[in-house]
Amino acid sequence: MLAAQQAPIGANICTARAITTMGRKFRSRRRIKNHLFDRAK
Repeated sequence: MLAAQQAPIGANICTARAITTMGRKFRSRRRIKNHLFDRAK
């Protein structure tokens, strides 16, 4: 019973971490692109 309950919890934590890391990378990429565009102007 414990293993069955812990499996979905672990999966949720992994997905949450993946989403946060992807969000951070996406934000950093956006910042870099904005800086490049600002310098081009």
